[in-house]
Amino acid sequence: MTSKTVSIRLIAALALGALLGCTRNDDAGVVAPADNAPIQDCRTLTAPANREYRISSVRECLAQPSLDARMKSKACLVQQELGRCITKKEAQANGYGGDQLRAEMQEARTR
Repeated sequence: MTSKTVSIRLIAALALGALLGCTRNDDAGVVAPADNAPIQDCRTLTAPANREYRISSVRECLAQPSLDARMKSKACLVQQELGRCITKKEAQANGYGGDQLRAEMQEARTR
C-alpha cells in the first residue's frame, strides 16, 4: 500500500470523526448511557453482510440530539471504530474502504 493510499484513508477517517463529533446541537435531551455490549471487531464490522447495520448506525448517530449524546451513543462509537478499521487488513480483506464508507454515509442520509 502506498503512502498516498494511507494518507487518503487517514484523511477519510479524520473527516468521518469530524463529521460525527463536531456538530453541536444545544437541545438538552435525556441521554442514555452507552450500551454495555462490546463493539464488534473490524472483520465483523466491515463484512458485506453487515452493510445494513453500518447504515443504521450512521442514521442513529446522526439522530442524536447533542454532542454529549453522540459521545455516549453506541452507534457513534461504532462509526468511530469503522473509521479506525478502514486502514486495517481485515477491512481490506472484506473489500471495505473509504469509498464504501462514504457511499454508506450518503445512503444513510438519503433514507
